[in-house]
Amino acid sequence: MKILLAITVLFLTTTFVFAQEWVLIGNTRGGDTFYLDKSSINKKDNISTVNEKQVFKFSQFSQNGNLYDQTLLIKKYDCTNMNFTIIEAIGQDLNGNTIFKENFDKYYEGNPSKRWLKVGPESLFLKSYEIACK
Repeated sequence: MKILLAITVLFLTTTFVFAQEWVLIGNTRGGDTFYLDKSSINKKDNISTVNEKQVFKFSQFSQNGNLYDQTLLIKKYDCTNMNFTIIEAIGQDLNGNTIFKENFDKYYEGNPSKRWLKVGPESLFLKSYEIACK
């Protein structure tokens, strides 16, 4: 019985630990690193929603003065038109604790044409686009 319990705990722990599949997208000139979680890709028709993470080289200050080390970005890619938009940004410390959440809808109210940005041919996000839109 103890062996069965140990195997079950090991299986559940392993499943949760490996639930995310982060792949390196690239680095900015300033030293920040971007990742994409392949397990988060949700594609419907020509729109693909995905989680990306920006890990900062240096800690950042939020608007309320708290430090955060990475931002989880919930993004959508328009696979037909090679565009992307950010839906939400979640600032986190190194332990994954949420420091802030920001919904980006308010930035596009009254001007929805600015919601979508082009993925350029030499853009850092070209690799993200290609993975998300396969």
